[in-house]
Amino acid sequence: MISVILPSRNGADTLPDTLAALAALEPPPGGHEIVLVDNASDDGTLALLERFAREHGARLLREPTPGKSRALNRAIGQARGELLVFVDDDVIVPPGWLRAYDRASRDHPAAGLFAGALAPAWRQPPPAWLAGLAAEGRCCGATPKTLAEGPCAPGVLKGANFAVRREALGEQRFAGGAADFGSGPRTGGEDSELARRIVRSGIALVHVPAAWAGHIVQPDEMTPAAVFARYRRIGSSQAPRRPRLPGALADMLAAAGFAAGAAGALLLGARLAAARHLIRVASRLGRVERALRCPSA
Repeated sequence: MISVILPSRNGADTLPDTLAALAALEPPPGGHEIVLVDNASDDGTLALLERFAREHGARLLREPTPGKSRALNRAIGQARGELLVFVDDDVIVPPGWLRAYDRASRDHPAAGLFAGALAPAWRQPPPAWLAGLAAEGRCCGATPKTLAEGPCAPGVLKGANFAVRREALGEQRFAGGAADFGSGPRTGGEDSELARRIVRSGIALVHVPAAWAGHIVQPDEMTPAAVFARYRRIGSSQAPRRPRLPGALADMLAAAGFAAGAAGALLLGARLAAARHLIRVASRLGRVERALRCPSA
């Protein structure tokens, strides 16, 4: 059996689309269950989840402490499936989504992790530079369009759409702390951090383009400022936990170099190239900010 795990914290604006897609899933061989987790929401999320659970036989759990990792770990403890499939509350999956994961698990018996593909589900037409970044897998939670099925790096795996075999997961769970989605600013990274740990234990990870899904992108997420802010958070979450001053200085110099590259690209009218440089600037600045907040080792 496959267990679909959906956590949500204040996701009422996109949850109706996500839940409607889950209701339309084609059952895979062996069947599936849906495990919902309300993570201390204070909007209409809980009511939406309760209604879906009543109407579709899903199980609803509640994690009162904010933190996506906490919600995911609670669901893992209750899920009954041999294959655990994770989806976010701003993702729309097609009817054959679970069947694609089931086929991949049979086609790749040595693999324990499966990274589904993600493409933007734009709420309005995107600017060309943003569409270009998304096609390269550099923003909006998207994976590269050119990535074929087969072994891939942990960074390809997106928490909004992936699967893991229960036996491959073992006793490992999502980490909290700086990688968690807590009550403060959303940093993220719990998905790739778990993937790296599992891969280091000798478990294979494969990319599954057929298990694709659409990631809802709202208009306020389609601005240069929003993309820049997201990469600052990513940079902060990926920085060493105990950074050293030389590393922070190197990041500052790299950020200055990328900023110069962005300025040059803009002067030439190359907006996509400028955007590539700017997300590198943002990531480096996020690392520097973390270094300034943490004591040096």
